Amino acid sequence: MYENLGLKELKVYQKAYDFHAWSSALVSRLARIHKYSLGVELEKTIIHLISSIIRAYYCTTKEKIDMLCECLVTLEIIQIYIRMGYEARSSGGISAKNYETASQKIDELRKMIFAWKKSSITREPLERVQTDSRGG
Repeated sequence: MYENLGLKELKVYQKAYDFHAWSSALVSRLARIHKYSLGVELEKTIIHLISSIIRAYYCTTKEKIDMLCECLVTLEIIQIYIRMGYEARSSGGISAKNYETASQKIDELRKMIFAWKKSSITREPLERVQTDSRGG
């Protein structure tokens, strides 16, 4: 079976995947009223984040920067869903402890994606020069 070792070594991908595993367990403990509305949306959005990270890994520099911006927006949406769950804690939502843990995980992912985006931006002119010199 083929495995992409480069993607497996991408730390932001691993963190996002681990966040999905953690959040799936969180969603399974939500009250029914939240599990099938907020919980489903949260899981779909985290899967979208992982998909965007994979796409960014394979994109050219310009596309990569756009995909990483999309990842940052997706993280903001995830943060909103987590906050909504926390605000519904009295009716079986997210506990204060889980809210804090989720916020820390989201912040860590945000920092990693910002760093990846920044490194892609600083590499762009170098890649363009190398491409131009080969072509002409």
